[in-house]
Amino acid sequence: MDIYAAVDLAGDPVAEALKAEADDANWIHFFDAEGEVMGGPQNIAALHRVLGAVGLQVQFQGGVRLVHTAELVLGLGASRVVVDSAETITERALANMFSRFGDGCAAIADGPDRAKMLMEAGCRHLIYTGIVEAVPRPDRGSLIVHAQTARNALALRDVGVAGVIVDASLVSSIVG
Repeated sequence: MDIYAAVDLAGDPVAEALKAEADDANWIHFFDAEGEVMGGPQNIAALHRVLGAVGLQVQFQGGVRLVHTAELVLGLGASRVVVDSAETITERALANMFSRFGDGCAAIADGPDRAKMLMEAGCRHLIYTGIVEAVPRPDRGSLIVHAQTARNALALRDVGVAGVIVDASLVSSIVG
């Protein structure tokens, strides 16, 4: 199971990312909450610093609603973008992004119906926020789940998820 260490932009994201890397996280999950609200990335400079500091793959979430935004973030060196969960993005636009970026694109689902629609549109990496047992698994990708505690993350390993997103401070207690 891959461990995605979520870095906190309120602190020092580079220091958190470096510590997560030293603690054997597999990925950095860079969440730009301002970008999610504003509909476009707001912390590109911080993302750029993190990308330059760590050797881990970085997954970026934060207002990716358009192809050119995804291209910008991936062009900086992020390994994957998370398509914004805004309901205003059409299935056709989602399918275009999934087709164009393949493994470089993920999406968030909060229920089985949304998960099914995203997978039918071509989503390979699904970040799920609902009850894990209720969601269908992607055929050619991965199911990633947010875990609030180290105990939750370890329990998710037993239900077959491919990855968990956890606070960077929890990585050592999950991996160790």
